[in-house]
Amino acid sequence: MNRLLEKIGSKNVPQYVPIKVENYSTINNCFYNLIDKVSIDKGKIIYGWKIHQTKLLLEAERHAVWKSPSGELVDITPDEEYSDKTLFLEEDNGWTYEGQYSDNIRINITDNPLVDDFILLCESITKLWQTGKRKSKVEIEILEPVVNLIHLLENDKIDRELFILSNSNRESNCYCGSLLKYKDCHGQDLKRLYAEMISKVEEMIKKIPAANTPYTA
Repeated sequence: MNRLLEKIGSKNVPQYVPIKVENYSTINNCFYNLIDKVSIDKGKIIYGWKIHQTKLLLEAERHAVWKSPSGELVDITPDEEYSDKTLFLEEDNGWTYEGQYSDNIRINITDNPLVDDFILLCESITKLWQTGKRKSKVEIEILEPVVNLIHLLENDKIDRELFILSNSNRESNCYCGSLLKYKDCHGQDLKRLYAEMISKVEEMIKKIPAANTPYTA
């Protein structure tokens, strides 16, 4: 946890906040859920980070909870696991939500370097989403070829995670079925490949008008 807090750059201490979902709340839409909440029940939006752990990662994602007029913190946004509480780290660097697509902060909690490759992939997917512009609370304006590329990488993300969870390493045969070792196939020079991919997308965006695709954020 200390490594994650250091990477975030926060001096606050995470705390558990109860989840009490409103009937208008939607999953993965905390910022807009809170706008509705404050307009109805007053109080205040508290920005920060939602912290959760998997078998591979300790991860923090941008989040917000409601502070009632009496000072109680409540998370009104449901999660996909139907949890009854959220481990929440309050923002202390002045960040506020203005429609931006923010990346999570991830810490490899294993000794497997394949997890670092997985983190790099996650970061690259976020950079692709960040090439778009928010059109509404449920839509991002983004090029269709970029969306298609994101879908390909999201599928690769699933395959990589399963590969890692099967106790594979860089010497294992690659998950793509090529019979090459991972280090000589999908694990080869990823940082350069992803950087080139992002650069090509940015050049494409300068030349092609944007298209719309719905995405709940």
